[in-house]
Amino acid sequence: MKFKQVYKVLLVALVTISSFCSVSAKSNISNNIIYNLEEKDGILVGQTLYKQEGKELSQYLKYNYVYDNQNRIVENNILRWDEDNNRWGKALTVRYQYDGQNVNTKSYMWDASRQEYKLIPQFNKQFLDTNL
Repeated sequence: MKFKQVYKVLLVALVTISSFCSVSAKSNISNNIIYNLEEKDGILVGQTLYKQEGKELSQYLKYNYVYDNQNRIVENNILRWDEDNNRWGKALTVRYQYDGQNVNTKSYMWDASRQEYKLIPQFNKQFLDTNL
């Protein structure tokens, strides 16, 4: 997969996530974020984000990517670190559909009470990727 394609898809995901996090995060997020990328056969399959506070790192978010047979991201699952239970918990998923050069995204937030994802219409996006 071309770097430019991965970059655009990740950019949409990060904008969606940052919008989601800005709604639910505390107002003081001036901490540095450290990324640990996970690749398999040269393809980015996930990454873990850590918050750096002084010399300490704490787990923050984890991304897992699912690809189709053309190496296009079709799903980005975002997990948030649950300090109370000391484990990763579902937070958000972004699903991608491709129609030629048009890319449609649908975002879903995890509803723990129902144990299912709920569509977030205001975060759904459509964009043109001329590299497809």
